Amino acid sequence: MKKQYLIILWIWLLILAFAYGCGDDPMVKPDPEEPDTEEPGTEDPGTEEPSPLKDWFSWDPVTPDA
Repeated sequence: MKKQYLIILWIWLLILAFAYGCGDDPMVKPDPEEPDTEEPGTEDPGTEEPSPLKDWFSWDPVTPDA
């Protein structure tokens, strides 16, 4: 009987240790985000491929439906 309690206690300790290990550690500060060094408009214009479905669904909200 005592052995059953020890096994159940051991299983609970494993579950609690796993749950504690998966939690966020409040002592560790998150890394600051790196600022973007590229300015808008400075990227190479030839690197972006045109999307084949760019004008597949063009809907103008000003134009009334037919």
